[in-house]
Amino acid sequence: MFGSCHYSCYWLRPGTPYPDDLGLLERCTADTIKRYRNHPSLIMYMAMNEADTKEEVYRMWRRHVLALDGTRWFIPSASFPSGRSDVPPWFLKDLPTG
Repeated sequence: MFGSCHYSCYWLRPGTPYPDDLGLLERCTADTIKRYRNHPSLIMYMAMNEADTKEEVYRMWRRHVLALDGTRWFIPSASFPSGRSDVPPWFLKDLPTG
């Protein structure tokens, strides 16, 4: 099984100046998905590991996963719901319990 956590937690958190080049991040996202979509393994896509990311980055990631490899399981983050009450509404629909 291969797990792909697309985005590191902290440099894409709300309030940070990153990414400087969202277009580059988007091209890398599509490239990663294309590279693994035909791999003969179990693959799970995860946008981030321990924290939430910026909404525009998550929406871009989700759009590409669904468009380029809609056959694999994906989850927004490994850290949810973990008792959090401040989960963004745009994020809730994709949680395993959402």
